[in-house]
Amino acid sequence: MAWARKYQRPSFVIRLGTRPVLVVNSHSQVSELWLRHSQATGSRPLFHTFHNVVSATQGFTVGSTPAGASCQRKKKCIGKQLSRRYVDSQWGCRIVDLHSRMFIQHHLRKSVSSSYYSRTPHDDVSLLRPAQYFVLGCALHYTYGFRLHPYGPHSSLADTVADTENTIIRLRSPLANYQDYIPGGKCLAWLFSPTAQMAAKSRDIYMGQFMKQFEVDFARGSESAMSCLLGRVYSDPTSSLTSSEIASLCLSMVSAGLDNIALNYDHLIGHLARPPEGYKMQERLFRELLSIYGDLGTAWRKVATEQASVYALALIHETMRYFTVLPLSLPRETTKDVVFAGMTIPKGTMLLMNAYAANHDWKVFQNPYSFFPDRWIDENYNIVPESTLRHFAFGAGSRKCTGVALALKELYVLLCRTVLTFQVRRPVDPNKQMIMDPFEANSCPSATSFEPKEFKVWLRRRHHPGSSELRHEILFG
Repeated sequence: MAWARKYQRPSFVIRLGTRPVLVVNSHSQVSELWLRHSQATGSRPLFHTFHNVVSATQGFTVGSTPAGASCQRKKKCIGKQLSRRYVDSQWGCRIVDLHSRMFIQHHLRKSVSSSYYSRTPHDDVSLLRPAQYFVLGCALHYTYGFRLHPYGPHSSLADTVADTENTIIRLRSPLANYQDYIPGGKCLAWLFSPTAQMAAKSRDIYMGQFMKQFEVDFARGSESAMSCLLGRVYSDPTSSLTSSEIASLCLSMVSAGLDNIALNYDHLIGHLARPPEGYKMQERLFRELLSIYGDLGTAWRKVATEQASVYALALIHETMRYFTVLPLSLPRETTKDVVFAGMTIPKGTMLLMNAYAANHDWKVFQNPYSFFPDRWIDENYNIVPESTLRHFAFGAGSRKCTGVALALKELYVLLCRTVLTFQVRRPVDPNKQMIMDPFEANSCPSATSFEPKEFKVWLRRRHHPGSSELRHEILFG
């Protein structure tokens, strides 16, 4: 971003070792290259550490697979399985309902009805790991029909998966493995890849466990196994996917949103915990939900099946724009020569979308460094259509994230249920508040995603007509 401002250029070429990389910073040029030339920019570059070490046994995720026939088959299948038809089905809604309920139950049991004058730092909590449990629980249930109990017998398993996938997503960063760009660097891989090898072995173990459990459940006709993503694929007589392609789908489901969805939720909660604006935002959302549904119990149940709150969606879209959890998105590779901005980009060129810069382009977003959810609401109180205003948190073009519907649903349900149950307040220790600038807060600059330093919030139980009844329903109903 600094180079773009200094040289007044929205795009420029850098070199990683001997490899030229085109970096695109402006919203307009990202739109032109990733959308107008969608098919020509629809492949992924191959990296030795990630593709040959980390992915040596389990294979590639759908998102990291280069363009080709296999990629097309996998994209078609996972696109169908993550469509609104399945995500918003009774089965899909039941999954998000169950795992968001477990999240809230856990924090209700931990919380006490303390006042501002009796609370201590021990009342404050970090929500990142519980949010990761929620996302992982949804993914395993949706994919394998496996019900995760992260606060009980599966706590160690859940932590292992979360930690391993975090390590692997770091290794996927184009800036994390410089040996991949050094001529002859593969010969030195043993110096650089012990972490990658250990992560791959850890992943092999739990992915094998999940598949083995599914196959047992599917063989005995378990309803969960028959209804889940794998069950539908196994039962489809028209499916032409190979076993390795099915494994790729599973890998994508387990890894894709584990950090991204959880980090976005965590960041949004950090905004809500900052007075006075954050307090006003959550009260506005709370009042809007009550206005739509009339009472807390109905609101709690309905948010799992429909997305009627425009303000909740605006908060989510603004979080994804403002935070841009993948600041450089994921690298692309051209499949043919592309004429762009007066130059020819050769086939096989690596592309980096500076999604953070594009999402903070002042030509598109007024006051881009302000957190302003209302920018996503039009004069008729509807979410602004993507054709009018878009962010690039999910990428763009032919390789845009296929799990958009599921990601939005999970964020929407967890946000609404958090606000219906708690008032989110700043921590006792001011040093534990969220740092607003994602770069300043980032604990691992070379990683693929922003990894903010831990911050905490206080979840204060709500006291509103119907709150006691709602808590009883959540805990015992």
